[in-house]
Amino acid sequence: MRHACLSVVMVALFSLPIVPFLVFDDWLFPFITGKNFTFRILVEIAVVFWALLAVVDKNYRPRFSWLLPALASLAGIMLVANLLGEHPTKSFWSVFERMDGYVTLLHWVLLTVVLGSVLKDKRINFLGFKTTAWQVFFGAILIASILVVFKAMGQLAGTEVTTQGVRINSTLGNAAYMSIYMLFMLSIATLAIVKSKSLAWRVTYGILAGIFTTLLLLAATRGTVIGFFVGVILVALVIIFFERRAVKLRRFAVGSIVALCLLIGGLYLVKDTSLLVYRERNIAERLTSSISLSALDTRFTIWGMAMEGVEDRPILGWGQGNFDYVFSKHYEPSLYRVEPWYDRAHNILFDWLIAGGILGALAYFSILLVAFYYVAYRTLIKKDETFTVAEAGILIGLLAGYLIHNLVVFDNIISYLFFAVILAYIHSKVAKPIKSITEFKVDKSIAEYVVLPSGLLVLALIIYFVNVPGMTAAGGAIDVARSGTPTQVINVATKALAGGTFGNQEIRALVAQKAPNLLRDSKFSDEDKAALRDYVESEMLKQIEEKSGDAKIHSVLATFYLQTRQFDKAREQFALAREISPTKPTIIINQGITEYESGDHETAHSFFVEVYELVPEYDQARILYFATLILTERQDEATAMIDGLDEKGINSLISSRLVNQVLKFSDEYDILKQLLKSRVDAKPNDVDARVDLAEVYYDADDKEGAIGVLKEALADIPAFTEAGEKFIKNIEAGRSPRDDGETEESAAAKEALLKAVEEAEVETKIRN
Repeated sequence: MRHACLSVVMVALFSLPIVPFLVFDDWLFPFITGKNFTFRILVEIAVVFWALLAVVDKNYRPRFSWLLPALASLAGIMLVANLLGEHPTKSFWSVFERMDGYVTLLHWVLLTVVLGSVLKDKRINFLGFKTTAWQVFFGAILIASILVVFKAMGQLAGTEVTTQGVRINSTLGNAAYMSIYMLFMLSIATLAIVKSKSLAWRVTYGILAGIFTTLLLLAATRGTVIGFFVGVILVALVIIFFERRAVKLRRFAVGSIVALCLLIGGLYLVKDTSLLVYRERNIAERLTSSISLSALDTRFTIWGMAMEGVEDRPILGWGQGNFDYVFSKHYEPSLYRVEPWYDRAHNILFDWLIAGGILGALAYFSILLVAFYYVAYRTLIKKDETFTVAEAGILIGLLAGYLIHNLVVFDNIISYLFFAVILAYIHSKVAKPIKSITEFKVDKSIAEYVVLPSGLLVLALIIYFVNVPGMTAAGGAIDVARSGTPTQVINVATKALAGGTFGNQEIRALVAQKAPNLLRDSKFSDEDKAALRDYVESEMLKQIEEKSGDAKIHSVLATFYLQTRQFDKAREQFALAREISPTKPTIIINQGITEYESGDHETAHSFFVEVYELVPEYDQARILYFATLILTERQDEATAMIDGLDEKGINSLISSRLVNQVLKFSDEYDILKQLLKSRVDAKPNDVDARVDLAEVYYDADDKEGAIGVLKEALADIPAFTEAGEKFIKNIEAGRSPRDDGETEESAAAKEALLKAVEEAEVETKIRN
């Protein structure tokens, strides 16, 4: 029994390093769900068989370090915080997009305990090599990381697709996740270097460390890069000031600081060149010019909102995964320019304060404090030799870099996994046997015939009830997205929702967002469309009942009503969303659009006035406000508004199709002329602005005015002569200035205009 249990535990633990590579394309959020379900199942197997192993072998039973009570306090406090939180179901199970919550937290805590109890730092014989279990495990992690590295290199070479534009993310799905993974891999490779006695292995680990560093920088997550810089400096300083015996190592540490300074200087030198340009994006520029306090403006705003949420519930917080309630309640309108729904504060302190209040945050940071106590205080100050100075320096640098990364991002399953590995490593080296646990004995027959079968039954039940329904639902959600008819959507969604899993909200939202396109398709029958419309409404109302007080759910349903022209119901749901989040511009705008689409321009205008006064710099708010000024016959206000706008505001109105359509539909050519004249005044050498103005005169049936505009442009912009003359001939012939037609003459005019634009831009640059 002992050998079998140990084998299963080891297989489960040594399978964990492959988790970062997993991508399940047939599940919703393929970069998230597959990794998380695999992680949970492997941890569950490891925990149950470790418990069985501990029953029969005292060597694998829990030992004491101060990390155990710190972890236990976090688990205990968060259990209470989640039960008393705003939405306990989400706190425990999270959603497919995150797969966080108490279930993940518990798996993380248990994994730390199991790893710290099973893996030892004592010499063993492994395949003929004298090594330790931890070194073998680190080796397995590094071997698995090569798969992720190959995928990232494929993205750099253009043979693999990146899902995040210009930033590499490999199989992690997010460049920030890729960055923190590389930071952990770099640290583990460095640990392997100082632990290894073989020069060949040290060189191998050194090459890997160089690759990890390169990919960390190319992933271009600024918080992680700063964490990396700080971590390297800390490692070097620890070695320089505390390593008294290894002179070569101290020299290497000094060289590392010099190399880091050269790296930073090099990034600044090439930030305006093409040396580090990847897919037309300068990585060096992002890592230098973009690192500033101003780049954190959005974060500062969100942290301010989070602080208000902490003041609402200071002791135990809102429960895990419930930042969206704080975000809605304390929404700051200036955030209109970023994504509409944040579910994280993007700061480890505020995230834990929101999730567990002051008690939860203290419990979490006590874990980091204990880890620093063992590797920093006991090693460097008390001269405890459990860790070498180099090893302690690497761990200090990693923990500091990880903490800095999390000041502007948040944890995910990858960072949780490898943070557990590092904590377990520290625990395994400093923990002492617990006498009462060590001396506890279980009869062999009871262990084999009672404990073992019971454990296997418990494991089967845990794996099924914790994972299988969610896995089925994640697959069903993708089937919903791929469904092509109303009937298919209803049938597939009903099956996916049948398990009543934590993914129901996302599945219902997916149906609500997919349905409008199907309802507009003429090839489906009215009966099928009516069935789908009723199904969406029914399921979304169920979701509102299950998760009350969520502005996002009300907004999703309201948007569905709006898209399907059920205006009364849309008004009701947007109003409910507004009660929860009263200052959210997108909700107010949608209230106005509902009235606009229903034909009530006066009421629509009142909403657009409100949102424009709330955030006057918001282009969409400005456009809608201006359009309804015209529709409600407030021309004087529209004229006054134009006079008060800067160049950016003028351009936003001119470039808006809605504004142009409304002005032309209302025959308000004078106002349109005023807009374009303002643009010409701001940019007198803008050829397009002159021709646009001429076209407005032409559309207003004022050919002489159109020709006058073009003649004035000919006098002001010599490079416009050829194109301008062609446009004047078009007008004289009864055609719009830019009328391409099919003639050689119009093609020549177009070519001449392009040439004039280019020459005018050159002249403008020279003058400036």
